[in-house]
Amino acid sequence: MLKNRRKVLRFSSNPLQMLIFTTESIKKHLLFYVIHSNLKSMKKIYSFLLVLLAFATGMPTTKAADILVDLGTAVADLSQLQEGSKVVFYNNGRQGYLMESNDNTLGLRQLETGTPASGAFIWTVTNLQQTAGGVQFQLAGASGGKMSNFSGNPLKATTAAGSEAGTFTVTVSDAANGLFNIADANGQYFNGNPVAQGGENFVGWGATGGNSNYKIYLPEIENKLTVPVTFYCVDQATGSPIQTASQTDLVITALVVPGDTVAFPTHASLQYYTLTEYDAPDGDTYAAGTPFVLDETTEESVDFTLYYEAWPTVTINCVTGNGADAELFFTKTVRLEKGSILTLPTASEIGRGYKLLTTDYNDYTVTQDEVITLVYEKVEVPLPVKTTTIADGQFAEGTTFYNMKSNGWYAYAQPAEAQVKMAQSVDQNMADNFQWAFVRGEEGSVVIYNKARGAGVAVTAANSNEATPILMSEITDGVNAYFEFKDNGDGFNLVYQGTPHASISRHGGGQNTDLKFWNNAGSLNDANCRFVFERVLTDEEIQAQEDSAALVRYAQYTYTEDCVGGYTATQLAAIKDAVAKKDLEACAAAVELLAGEETIAFDPDKAYYILSAYRDFTVAQPEKTMAMAASATDSLIWNNLTADDAHYKWVFTAASDTTYTISNAANAKSIVSFRFGQNAVLEGVVKNIVPVEGEVAVGEKAPFQIIASEVAPASFRLVHKYSNDIVTLSTNYGGNPRCTDPTAEQGTITTYNTENIEVVGNIWRLKPAGAIPTGIGNATAGETDSNEAVYDLSGRRVTKLQKGIYIKGGKKILVK
Repeated sequence: MLKNRRKVLRFSSNPLQMLIFTTESIKKHLLFYVIHSNLKSMKKIYSFLLVLLAFATGMPTTKAADILVDLGTAVADLSQLQEGSKVVFYNNGRQGYLMESNDNTLGLRQLETGTPASGAFIWTVTNLQQTAGGVQFQLAGASGGKMSNFSGNPLKATTAAGSEAGTFTVTVSDAANGLFNIADANGQYFNGNPVAQGGENFVGWGATGGNSNYKIYLPEIENKLTVPVTFYCVDQATGSPIQTASQTDLVITALVVPGDTVAFPTHASLQYYTLTEYDAPDGDTYAAGTPFVLDETTEESVDFTLYYEAWPTVTINCVTGNGADAELFFTKTVRLEKGSILTLPTASEIGRGYKLLTTDYNDYTVTQDEVITLVYEKVEVPLPVKTTTIADGQFAEGTTFYNMKSNGWYAYAQPAEAQVKMAQSVDQNMADNFQWAFVRGEEGSVVIYNKARGAGVAVTAANSNEATPILMSEITDGVNAYFEFKDNGDGFNLVYQGTPHASISRHGGGQNTDLKFWNNAGSLNDANCRFVFERVLTDEEIQAQEDSAALVRYAQYTYTEDCVGGYTATQLAAIKDAVAKKDLEACAAAVELLAGEETIAFDPDKAYYILSAYRDFTVAQPEKTMAMAASATDSLIWNNLTADDAHYKWVFTAASDTTYTISNAANAKSIVSFRFGQNAVLEGVVKNIVPVEGEVAVGEKAPFQIIASEVAPASFRLVHKYSNDIVTLSTNYGGNPRCTDPTAEQGTITTYNTENIEVVGNIWRLKPAGAIPTGIGNATAGETDSNEAVYDLSGRRVTKLQKGIYIKGGKKILVK
């Protein structure tokens, strides 16, 4: 605790001017001033006015407020929504919840249940109507204000008084069960920017899918007594109130439950401030970070004064040359917390072809406002493409052409129209329209041509304005055809020459197809502005690739030896020899012979290795055999097979005519039911969660179907249908259930449900691992002494047998 002290604050208003404010405004300003004024005469005046206000309006006291104590139930069917329903909206892509701020702006945030602040995430459905494809309603926030339609650039909504209430239509998303698309009256969908961005990051977007997919929850709400709390935010250096963007004093109100620890507020206007200390209602001053618990007996409103240190302002000027010869080519101003390390401009900001000479600011600690000059020299940087030349209106012989790809979309020139567009795949019927050549221009720039449209027209733009169309046209005076490459992650932006960030973009994202400029600093990190240039292969290169891919497919037969659905070594001799010789004709003949051979049958009386049939593992790591195993903590993992380790051995026990439970030989536990986005585990890791009627509960033994896959020979998908939905065991690496890194050496098991895709690790081979180990037998109930003790697969003794699998007499029994 620090010694209490009061500061004189500077206000633009005098006492007489305050009298013409609204009652609430008077109370806020007077309280603010009284708390901090050392002038006795002024205190008397304001105290007298406050007494009058108290008589006129009554001082704020405890009030009941809705508090969200649990997310409750996710809406599965729109019929669950009723007039007056309390709901919570969750952006499935950004992983944030929609909240209403004190200033009636809307944002996506992380949600902490059980706190008064959670009430800002509760929305009330009003004016509900059924539509042909869903429902339509209006939404009231915690303040009582109704959400407006989206407007402005970027598109935002508000609940501010005076704004017209929006009307929103909800339809089921095509992406997955339980996801919805919510559009305003103008067809703009609920969307959002990254949660970490803060501020008004709830925005409208013109398309469904992606970050326009929302979940809707029907939460559990409690009504609790709370106390109004007012936070007055002060710049410690000046003693003045911190100002909002609209140049008003920053005063923040909140509700706190008596007996709870007070949570200090966040606000966009505090983005560049650090809290240092605060004056509490008990009259003392505390250092930032010291918790303050509101007394349980508190019945009237309380006030805090928060003192902040402003972050230093640093201007960075980037120049070439020194002294009088210095030329400024880039500048930016940033706010950085005192004591932080200065981040120097990136290549994507300043452009390619600059080498930093100044070394004084490496690991530089910011302590004050300052202007910094960084000196660079111009250097030659290789372009990401091979350029060509044009002579007599023709591309040079041997010109290298490229497909221009951005965020999964390909740029193409229309046969007759000027607008350059994008498609989600290359149309092989007009492949030349998707191929681009580059001619070097001035100062590292390029001019971009299209193979189909020829050397007479190029990619052009009339100017660098926002949303200017990108066209195919002749290069004439006043039409710019010169673009610079700027680094953007693992790709490049194509930026209008002479501008910092007018970038060619699939403007608006979503399903939009037109290329236009996005003239914003954010474009330098945006996926829809990031291009990669895929060299178009020659016919000879294409044939070599096709032959190589065919050989890889044939080679998959060599991995089926002794596997279920596979073949013996004798049967595989011909295909092994053909693959070794890279003889595709012999490979085809050998596979044709195998089609008439008898394959190895599944035997439930054996233990099995579950081997990954993911094709790319065999290409990248042919010396290894990736297999599923149980870890010491009962998680499912994959890595290189250790054949004599029982953690890699699995036992299949019939659960029905078409399904099996899968138990680990070492841990004597079964794989349990789980859900999309979770990792697979064995019994006991998670507690059984009470399911929706008709579902297999999370944590309960999971019955699996063994379904043959078309992707690779002798491969199967292990599918658990827990309701109308399924999970399919799949390799996982780095949070990617597709396991797209074939060089990875280990990972976890999760789900990837799309079937028959070669680049997904959700197919497996079953290879016998010997007899079922002792204690994991397949005896049925009644085969052992009825007086012997019975245990579940976790080793706990059981007296009353329900349907399931148990250990009795050292063997596994099935009770039906």
